[in-house]
Amino acid sequence: MTPRAFQPLDARWVDEIAAFLADKSPTRNPRSVTAMRTVDGGLYHFKHARISLADEARALALAASVGEVSGVRSITLEVFDPRANVLVTEGERGESLFNSLWNESSRLALAPQRRHWPEVLGRLAAWLAAFHRASDGSDACRRHSPEDCLERLRLSFRSKLAIVRESRAAPLSRSEVDRILDYVEGGLDPDLWRGEAICQLHGDLVPVNQLLLADGSIRVLDFGDSVVGFALEDLVRLWSGVWELTQCGRRRARLLRPALSRILADYSRSPRSSDSRPFMLLRVWNAVTQACVACTNRSTFDLSTALIHRRLTRAAMSWLRREVLS
Repeated sequence: MTPRAFQPLDARWVDEIAAFLADKSPTRNPRSVTAMRTVDGGLYHFKHARISLADEARALALAASVGEVSGVRSITLEVFDPRANVLVTEGERGESLFNSLWNESSRLALAPQRRHWPEVLGRLAAWLAAFHRASDGSDACRRHSPEDCLERLRLSFRSKLAIVRESRAAPLSRSEVDRILDYVEGGLDPDLWRGEAICQLHGDLVPVNQLLLADGSIRVLDFGDSVVGFALEDLVRLWSGVWELTQCGRRRARLLRPALSRILADYSRSPRSSDSRPFMLLRVWNAVTQACVACTNRSTFDLSTALIHRRLTRAAMSWLRREVLS
């Protein structure tokens, strides 16, 4: 059955999409143009990009088939116009999960902690496991071998590290970049990855891409980086995002460190899986991504965001130097 969002558009949506594309006020960044717009009393998020949004739309449709798991579900895809390359999702009002984690775990927080964060993040891990299972055995996943997924990771590492190597703002030296490349090549041995499941990924499952609503439920956002790959990639992305927060103060460590084991448990992974070579390699990928963002996006951050990102980057680089470069 064709998902509702992929069926022919009615005239209402044709007109609304045309109005969005003609509007000069939406938020613009190097990857996309976005805006929140009201249609028939409902709030919707519109997105247009230079690259096709079809893959993102298909990932959202897959996520919709999962439904709600423990109060977590994906944002709803309303319509996708392939000709205009405009994707429309429901608009929800809430706070970024990252902001909630950061603010409530601060030692300067005035209000008492409102949530048990290990339980919240465990629910997110349970949804992720269900999302991954939804694509299990699909044609798209069967077409990808471990070698295919490893080659994508190899190219991603090389492109990110090339940016870091040439940047004057890089938090890593050129010799450190070269040593990381050597480590990466050793960790991309297909024999180390044979047991890892291949599925449709969210692609950027970090706390900033989830919305925490007033009732405690979570909406998963931004499937723009969705690809077929190792399920472990999404899990380590989430785990690493929380781990970085534990390195930013004693109170954050106390409140959030128990969430690390909870994420693995609610995804049904062994606590010892975080010691495996694939897990470690993907932690390196996340640290390299932080270094790459520091090189490319630093000038676009406001002051408070820049200060927070600097602390997260410092934590990731310290781990790299201690565990990989020492």
